[in-house]
Amino acid sequence: MAEDELKNLPPEERIKRLKELEKKKKEEIEEAQRKIKESEVELTARDEWIRRVPIPQVAKENLKDLTREEKEIVKTHRGLKEEKTEDENVETRIRKKEEAENSSLEALAGERIELPPELFNSEYARHLGQKPMQDLYKEMKGLATNIEDKGYMNRDEQRKVEYLLAGMEHKLEDAEEGTYSFTERTAKKANLTREIGEKLRGMYQGNRTEYQT
Repeated sequence: MAEDELKNLPPEERIKRLKELEKKKKEEIEEAQRKIKESEVELTARDEWIRRVPIPQVAKENLKDLTREEKEIVKTHRGLKEEKTEDENVETRIRKKEEAENSSLEALAGERIELPPELFNSEYARHLGQKPMQDLYKEMKGLATNIEDKGYMNRDEQRKVEYLLAGMEHKLEDAEEGTYSFTERTAKKANLTREIGEKLRGMYQGNRTEYQT
C-alpha cells in the first residue's frame, strides 16, 4: 500500500495496516534467512565433496561419458553400481526363472515313487494324470487336512493318496516323453504333492503297525 494511501486512513485503520505490513516483512525476512542457511549448508557440502574426490570425474552424477577406467575408479570410490539397462534386467529375470525351474524339475525327477503296478496302470490313475497339477495338489492337500483333523487314515484314503501320486507320476512320464511341460509353479506343486503324499503313506503304515501290534 502506498504511503499517501496510509496517510488518508483513519488512525485506527492505519495502525492495523502497518502492523500487517510489519508482520509480512518479518515473515519474508525469516524465509530469506532460512534460505540463506540452506544455501550455506549446500555450499559447504559441495566444497567438502570436491575436496575429497580423487578425480574430477567422480563428482559427476552421470557416468555415461566416462571411460571404462574412470568408471571403475568412480564406482570404487563412491560404492556405486551402474544401473543395469532394461535388456540386462530382462536377461537377469529370465536367467533366474530358468534356474529356479531347473532346480524344481531336478528335485522332482530326482526320485520316483514306487506304487503297485495295477494301481499305477489303472484307468483312474491315467485319468488323474490328465488333470492340472494344481488340481492334484489341492486334492492331496484337502485329504491331508481331513486326515489330520481326524487323527487317523483309513484304507480308502490311503488308496486315494496313492492314486493322486500315480497321477503325478504319469505327468512326469509325459514330461520325459515331451508331451507335457512343467513350469516352475507346477514343478513346485508337484514336489509339494509328493511330500504330502509320502508323509500320509508313512502315517498309514504307522497306523497299520499299531493295529497289528
